[in-house]
Amino acid sequence: MYIEKWGGEDIKHPTKRFVQAREPDTKMAYLVLGEGQEFTFPDLFATKPPPLEKEMKEMRKMRREQQQARQTSWEREAVPPWFR
Repeated sequence: MYIEKWGGEDIKHPTKRFVQAREPDTKMAYLVLGEGQEFTFPDLFATKPPPLEKEMKEMRKMRREQQQARQTSWEREAVPPWFR
């Protein structure tokens, strides 16, 4: 395996020419297989992600609880919660 690294280019100010930022470094890896060996790319997107129903239900429940807490203390909205 061979690894090459190229430094990112400088992003300079258009008129004053000082360095404003630097692009991230680029890395490239090369892999050389021996004779008779074969590489097959894995199918990364074959499996579907699990359904997010459980997380969505939890989010709805949390939002509902926050709204209920806000409704019970609506007269104290200007007071920070750590002071109540």
